Amino acid sequence: MIEKLSFKDFFKSGQQQFAIEPRVPQSDFPEHTHDFSELVIVTEGRGRHILNGYPHDLYKGMVLYI
Repeated sequence: MIEKLSFKDFFKSGQQQFAIEPRVPQSDFPEHTHDFSELVIVTEGRGRHILNGYPHDLYKGMVLYI
């Protein structure tokens, strides 16, 4: 089953425009969906993000909007 991440688990109120969730280091994260947009900024290291079944290599300096 694919986990669904909820807005209410990351934002204090419906008025909050963004939240910062540092992931250093980022361990493997299970496949998931969410009911909010995500901006990913890679500040160091390398990784892989799978979006709609397609893998994308990540590296320092990349920015993704999901």
